[in-house]
Amino acid sequence: FTFDDGYQGAFEHGAAALDADGLTGTFYIFTDTIDIYDAPLAGTELIREYRNKGFEIGSNTTNHSNLGLLTANQDYETLNDVLGNSVDLLNQRFDQETSSMSIPFGSFRMETLDEISKHFYTARSSQYGFNLPTPYDFFALRSWPILSSSTPQFVDGLVQTAETYGYYLP
Repeated sequence: FTFDDGYQGAFEHGAAALDADGLTGTFYIFTDTIDIYDAPLAGTELIREYRNKGFEIGSNTTNHSNLGLLTANQDYETLNDVLGNSVDLLNQRFDQETSSMSIPFGSFRMETLDEISKHFYTARSSQYGFNLPTPYDFFALRSWPILSSSTPQFVDGLVQTAETYGYYLP
């Protein structure tokens, strides 16, 4: 299971539920916490607690930048700053080697993926779907949204489909 943005509730509810069942997940967080977002962000200690339990902490850039727009404007300096600075801050803050990211807003162009590949091993997009066992593109992985309104049967169905056909399902 993956969670975007680093909201406190994702850790307090999502991570806690996974942990109670002996599961882990990935949390994609942005590292610039100066701005006001639409929900409280998890603090470093809470994130570190779950990092130490085996949860992956990935990047959602420094400030949730629209990467597709930066690419369209050919602002590669800012694009590489929000990617590279995020990796550096996550590595320092959580004593790790950050390898994955979630693309904010799912906004990218093919050129964006080239820049992402300079900083990460994988990136999750917001495109819905399954991935082949060996994904065609490790920098635009598909996923399925699980919302508070999603039923356990829906989630079980996704897992069953992935297991039946050997799909990779972030």
